[in-house]
Amino acid sequence: MIKEFSTYNGQSFSDVVINTYGSMDFYAQFLNDNNLSPTDIPASGQIVVWDTNEVVDQSIQRFISDNNVIFATNPSEEEFNNLLLPRIKMEDDNYILQENGRFILL
Repeated sequence: MIKEFSTYNGQSFSDVVINTYGSMDFYAQFLNDNNLSPTDIPASGQIVVWDTNEVVDQSIQRFISDNNVIFATNPSEEEFNNLLLPRIKMEDDNYILQENGRFILL
């Protein structure tokens, strides 16, 4: 069944694929189905489609959906600085993965 998903602020299309399919296995198909390219950045509230019949591990997708987990690994600098999360900034300006139960940051 084809379903719609509304993107969230701070999401990449990789995040959206994990939120919908529960796996990156269908990344290329997702981009193709939505006429997107890997360099596109989703706008908050952008509607995309995905095929529930393609989900390989229903338990992962069900957990994500049932627990309202939203993957958003692309927050703006302001959003990142406003999050009340412990974070460790590396010398090369990268950050170590942190999570607060709902958002996962890289």
